[in-house]
Amino acid sequence: GIDGILLVKVGDTLWDIAKKFYTTVDEISGVNSLTEKEVKPGQSLILVRQDDNEKNFGKNENSYIEN
Repeated sequence: GIDGILLVKVGDTLWDIAKKFYTTVDEISGVNSLTEKEVKPGQSLILVRQDDNEKNFGKNENSYIEN
């Protein structure tokens, strides 16, 4: 299921978001049906936790995920 919705901020990239939330660009792109590898400020992204990274999901300081 969905683990959270992330609101993209100015300067965010898919790579940065994937790294921050212990997932991959491909996973984010697939879940959100993205056709381009760029995101825009104000865009909402669905994030889904990967099983092997579950304990670390969204644990970074400065994370801004809404559950």
